[in-house]
Amino acid sequence: MISICNKIKISYTLILLVLTSFLSGLFKDVLVFLFFIIIHELGHIIFSVFFRWKIKYIRFNICGGFIYYDDIIDKSFKQGIIISLAGIMFQNIIFILIFIMYKNNMFNDRLFYMMLKYNFAISIFNILPIIPLDGSKLLEILLNKFLPYKLSLKILNFISFIFLLLIFLFFIINKKIEYSYIIMFSFLIKKIYLFFKNIPYLFNRFLLERYIKPINNRKYEYINGDKLYKMKRQKKHYFKINDNYYSENEILSKKFD
Repeated sequence: MISICNKIKISYTLILLVLTSFLSGLFKDVLVFLFFIIIHELGHIIFSVFFRWKIKYIRFNICGGFIYYDDIIDKSFKQGIIISLAGIMFQNIIFILIFIMYKNNMFNDRLFYMMLKYNFAISIFNILPIIPLDGSKLLEILLNKFLPYKLSLKILNFISFIFLLLIFLFFIINKKIEYSYIIMFSFLIKKIYLFFKNIPYLFNRFLLERYIKPINNRKYEYINGDKLYKMKRQKKHYFKINDNYYSENEILSKKFD
């Protein structure tokens, strides 16, 4: 756990937010917000460590906490789903304990409803299918399961953009745009754009990983021609070229050799 603590990075904007909250009288709000963010990320961290996923670093900024991995792309779907859901599950388990404590008069009404508000907001926000939120990771796993890897990345990027646009239009129509929303929208737009730019890199990394370390999986599919872009996660592939069949390792060796 000490090695995990060494991988935590805190942005200067978040430090500034905490400091200015003293002056604005919002310190308790910021403290409750950070409490649930930390609890949320702790859920991801615990299961990431349990499944031995290699955490590169954990970054906390004004928009929340985000875990970055230094691991292979083609990990277990089941593990990915559990890790993606772990944050929301963990923070709501903690909130149930808070509710029990509240019923035993260990919290006043104001503090409890503040906790309720931030726990609910963080849960709903993270379940949205927008990159890089937990909802987008669940959607990516679902798309990866049924569609070619490269195509699923493009669809995920498109859905993220459409959802963000619809939410933005909703706030514009209802005149609910605030500075905090603008910061959040800017952050998410940047992440979606960077993800779009990284799709070719992610796809080539996926192919290279499959070439270096082929997966042991009984599930396989046939692909007509040497169309690498049709390859899927957690599937072995055989390519039919001029009535001959080639393994994916044979096709990938031509690309990388």
